[in-house]
Amino acid sequence: MSWWFHPDRRGDFQDRMGLTKITGLEVTQSTDEGGVQVRLARWRDQRGWSHQHRTERQLGPDHHGQPSDGVFIVPSLEEVFCEHPTGQRMVLQCSGRIVFIPKSDGSTEVIVEHNHNLTGGRWLWRRGLRRSDQRDQSALLQKQIGLCEAALRAPK
Repeated sequence: MSWWFHPDRRGDFQDRMGLTKITGLEVTQSTDEGGVQVRLARWRDQRGWSHQHRTERQLGPDHHGQPSDGVFIVPSLEEVFCEHPTGQRMVLQCSGRIVFIPKSDGSTEVIVEHNHNLTGGRWLWRRGLRRSDQRDQSALLQKQIGLCEAALRAPK
């Protein structure tokens, strides 16, 4: 779990975003004493849309999630504000949690649960947002698998 939320992984988000042909990416991330991790990102996509993405994760004081019956749970909230060049906006809100389940062989099962709500904009824009996300998911998943495998091979 410490690897999942480590500050050194801030670049992973930037790498994922780099696959989607964006410009002007700015990312800030901080974690307060109570273990609330906040990441703010801003960028412009190839269609001229401006995006602002805010992620908040409740890591807890030990930065490993909230223990519950042998598992660790990290609640999260995300908001993505997308602004069309004409000024019209869409908002994607995501509430969810990441559940870490330690296994007897030393591995950890990770379950990510999300609930999305997309409002504003025109229906064609919302459809295009979902299609571009689907197109990029395969490449992003392969990259994430590679990062996980590299972390497992790294000397401890």
